[in-house]
Amino acid sequence: MTSWLCITTSSNWRIVNRNNVWGISAIDMKRIRRMNMGDTLLFYVKQEKENDLIVGSSIVGAYKAVSELYKSTNKLFSSSSSKTFPFLVNLEVFVLPEKPLDFKIVVPRLSFIKHKRHWGCYLQRAMFKLTEDEAAFVISQLRQPA
Repeated sequence: MTSWLCITTSSNWRIVNRNNVWGISAIDMKRIRRMNMGDTLLFYVKQEKENDLIVGSSIVGAYKAVSELYKSTNKLFSSSSSKTFPFLVNLEVFVLPEKPLDFKIVVPRLSFIKHKRHWGCYLQRAMFKLTEDEAAFVISQLRQPA
């Protein structure tokens, strides 16, 4: 099975967590088509400002894909642009930590991030394939008590 790092916002993370579904735009179809039932999806929430407070980047949970990709007309997910996320996959909770995992702990372990000081530049896509070792490390950190 393959593991993926899925990039989202805090508002869309709440939708993933509440509805057990992940949505992706047509632009990212090539990537999501490589995902299969049983794959692990690790969710990264971007740094955001909420009520004058900066909420740091973190990994908030791990899920298993439990359906094939399908298209939906429901507009579950939001975007600051007119982008829509009609391609969905159903999920099942795998690991939900007591406390989100600070992404800076993970950065040194991710091979797709070549320049570690500028890691934010690498997270401009919806999904990244992780190596088995990278995924195992993140999942072990998510399972640590808070």
